[in-house]
Amino acid sequence: MQNGMKRARGFAVAGVAVAGVAVAMATAAVMAREIVIVNQTGDSFEPADVTIHPGDSVRWIWSSGMHTVTHGDPCTRDPNFLFDAPLNADNPQFEFQFLSVGGVPYFCEPHCFFGMTGTVTVAPLCDGREAITSAKCRERNGINKMTVKLTGVVADTFTVSLSTGETKSGTIGDRGTGKAKFKNLAPGPGTATARYGCGAEVSANYDCP
Repeated sequence: MQNGMKRARGFAVAGVAVAGVAVAMATAAVMAREIVIVNQTGDSFEPADVTIHPGDSVRWIWSSGMHTVTHGDPCTRDPNFLFDAPLNADNPQFEFQFLSVGGVPYFCEPHCFFGMTGTVTVAPLCDGREAITSAKCRERNGINKMTVKLTGVVADTFTVSLSTGETKSGTIGDRGTGKAKFKNLAPGPGTATARYGCGAEVSANYDCP
């Protein structure tokens, strides 16, 4: 369960009761930075997949029919579910604030077999540590190899792309560092570009022998 949030079978926008359950949302210290809207359109969520940051909220808005917003992989509610909310004429909106970094899959219980699913990805906020600290290409046993070293926010994701087209992805570890390894690189200069989940983008030049 995420900090500052109570889990229940029914949820509501902060301060409103749904299905007889009053939900205590996060305190003012962690009030939502931004609210992202997801619309229920027929038997689908639009957009189904969204990326937000810790402290942001997602608000699902009903348009027709009987639906739910249920935490879990398609058609299987998570045993430690964060939310399982009705979305219908009596409950036309459901809002939830996400505090922890990670991916949260969700689905509509009556229509999950029809593909009514989605994912909320909670990415860390950039804090200025995002950088490529090393991109040195060396020849070893006739093969050019390079390790791109990065810094960033713990648990943030990254994708390193080379000007030659190769890409590697990873996650910043507990020490605030990450690596992307490449081999069989062609001789000559190039640029390594790292794109972080938080939105930052940094580059560094390299030269292979």
